Amino acid sequence: MNTNKDDIESKARKAIALVQGIDHDFRTAAFSVIFERMLNRNENTSYTTQQEKVRQTTNVSSKETDIQQKKGEFAKNCGITVNELDEVLYFETDIIKVIAPVSGNESAKQLIFAKCILTAFDVVLGQPWVKALTLSKCIGASKVGQLNNLARNLQKDKQSIRPQGSKKYTKYKITEYGKALTFDIMKKLAKGETL
Repeated sequence: MNTNKDDIESKARKAIALVQGIDHDFRTAAFSVIFERMLNRNENTSYTTQQEKVRQTTNVSSKETDIQQKKGEFAKNCGITVNELDEVLYFETDIIKVIAPVSGNESAKQLIFAKCILTAFDVVLGQPWVKALTLSKCIGASKVGQLNNLARNLQKDKQSIRPQGSKKYTKYKITEYGKALTFDIMKKLAKGETL
């Protein structure tokens, strides 16, 4: 490891320059990581690549923080805590699952799950329209049973769920009325009440 004073100062200046565009909350941590890696490398480092890696890490951290804030808003709208919300919905990378037990027939469960999932996509992820395939995957992951009649079942509640498009290009959106109903449903599910 090369530790002469000029080399260290040069690397520190480069690390400072790399973290300039990064959010203040993450800047110190990013600087520490970059500076440590620079000190531990004898060869020249691709600083542009390093800067891009730091920005990607920061963007992921910012996105996760944003999602946590949105989950907090969602929970507040439902009148529950974030921990209670996590007992009802499970957020994966590209799937939102309802994990709370829901009683009723398959059709009723599909409507409840669709409302919860569509509202979560809208409020937490900022995606008001959800593709039919994505919604189907989410409801299927929620263990509701057969999905053969999902589109027909979603048509039963046109006040809450709006379709757009046709067949495999269909997208769904939760209405404001549907969101209000969903907030109440989420509260009941979080408290273990029967729907």
